[in-house]
Amino acid sequence: MLYRGMRVLVRALYSFLFRIEVRGSLRLPEGPSLVVANHTSAWDPPLVGVLFPRQLRYMAKVELFRVPLFGGLLRMFGAFPVTRGQPDRAAIRTALELLRSGWPVVVFPEGTRASRAPDGRPGPARRGVAYLALLSGAPVVPVAIRGEYRFRGRVVVSVGEPFHVAAAEAAAPDRIRERTAELADGEIMARVRALWDESR
Repeated sequence: MLYRGMRVLVRALYSFLFRIEVRGSLRLPEGPSLVVANHTSAWDPPLVGVLFPRQLRYMAKVELFRVPLFGGLLRMFGAFPVTRGQPDRAAIRTALELLRSGWPVVVFPEGTRASRAPDGRPGPARRGVAYLALLSGAPVVPVAIRGEYRFRGRVVVSVGEPFHVAAAEAAAPDRIRERTAELADGEIMARVRALWDESR
């Protein structure tokens, strides 16, 4: 009940501050799904959280949880911390447990906004998103966020069709690391970039 009330309030706040335009279906598959979005701003996690009708769980950088009020809001919306710049096994385990329990989980696989191209185009993805997709078997839902978070600025959120990543089990052991990198950036993030390009 508290979550629903806060969701309505936060959505109203976003609608007042920005002009949000959604393209594609916000209906997620039944059961677990891996919602993968590009990272443009600290405003992204709550926006994704309030747009989808289902309650989501998602990774957010640990620094955000130290911001007064904002950190509490993130936890209320089901976020859990991830440490950037290094493999965070605890965050991966948490995400897998949630997926196996049937939750939709949101991941921002770029890891940092610094990875974006100068024109704002989504940058390369970290390998962790491919591990989550492969180990959970959950469908991946690509999401592209494009626009400016300024007062009455236009922010376009494009949602693509769910898909499953190609299996990497056949890869030789010494190629698993390379294969997951290919899946993360070449198959998963490529769909996010395609949506971003289309949202002009």
